[in-house]
Amino acid sequence: MKATSSILETAEKFWFASQCLEYTVTLSREEIEPYPLPDTFETTDLGAPMTVLRVFSLELYLKALLKERSGDYPYTHDLSELFEALPESDREAFEHRWREREKVFREEDVFDIEGNSRDVKGVGEVLYNIRDHFENWRYYFDSQHAERLVERDTVVPEIFEVPQVIRDYVRAEVLEE
Repeated sequence: MKATSSILETAEKFWFASQCLEYTVTLSREEIEPYPLPDTFETTDLGAPMTVLRVFSLELYLKALLKERSGDYPYTHDLSELFEALPESDREAFEHRWREREKVFREEDVFDIEGNSRDVKGVGEVLYNIRDHFENWRYYFDSQHAERLVERDTVVPEIFEVPQVIRDYVRAEVLEE
């Protein structure tokens, strides 16, 4: 399907851009020359734009799969709504792949926003918690959006790993058909 491949291709572009920023966040100011940051920035300040790109790519992966499965998708940025619109078999496949991947996490890798150890969440719960991250991270300078981000208990490893699980599954499903 042409429309599905176009959505998937766009998702891949945003995913790649988020990966580039993720890499850049790990570098020092000197290491990113010849692209100097303004004096008031640090490379870690690129975390919000990286997250916006990652979450938007995730939205597009879900829409590509919905387009493939039903010919259409809801016009929303809400990741939870998109996830719930998928056939149950796809939601279960995501959860299964996530449980397999989750087995490699160490207990100290899973913590809440305050640094306390906790259980790993499922894909549906993670997507519910980050359902409006596309908006909140774009406007995190606004106290209302910043408060929503703090309220959510979705941090490492879910914010980085769940999108990878979804990307891998969608690519396999859409590209194979």
